Amino acid sequence: MGAGNRIQLLMELRRAGIDDTTVLSAIERLPRDQFVAPADQARAWDDVGLPASAAAAAVLRPLHAAVLLKALTLDGRERVLLVPAGSGYFAALIAATCRWVYTVEADRGTRTAADARIKALRISNVVSRQGDPLAGWEQQAPFDRIVVEQVVFDFPSTLLAQLRDGGSMLVPLGDTADTHHVRGNLATITRIVRTGESYESESILRTSFATQVRH
Repeated sequence: MGAGNRIQLLMELRRAGIDDTTVLSAIERLPRDQFVAPADQARAWDDVGLPASAAAAAVLRPLHAAVLLKALTLDGRERVLLVPAGSGYFAALIAATCRWVYTVEADRGTRTAADARIKALRISNVVSRQGDPLAGWEQQAPFDRIVVEQVVFDFPSTLLAQLRDGGSMLVPLGDTADTHHVRGNLATITRIVRTGESYESESILRTSFATQVRH
């Protein structure tokens, strides 16, 4: 897709209240079309989340990516756990502004495809493993930031235990009444900050997510 499509997306994000130039620049620079299935190329620069299909993993909606990226408040030194890996789009997006990104993906093929996309972009600070995303990566803990990219319905306690003191986790919390619905889940992007053995949460954005986390 051409530069005009990117400009239109950035204008839509600005209208949605995203005014952080660092976030907007990161989204503009990363070629989202390289993470999208061939059948979805026409929508690669639309502000939509693309659900998983037989041909590709889910691709995070740009608005959600922008909200999450801003809320992470990265300064380049953090170790970030991202689950699941999905298409690799968000891992690639945050890799430029943190020290290391660790991803966990349940599906072998999805993990392999995400790794290949990231390698093709010459991004060298993203590492992955196959496993249950909600089990995290205990051997690499503690993490400065943790991001759950897809909808869950409870605070994932295993992941919270892998968060360092002073660190924060971002998670889309879904409505429990919607647990049987996969598409269009209403969720609240929530930030959880750890202080010692205490956790404080705040709501950032209520929105609709395309998919639930797989584990």
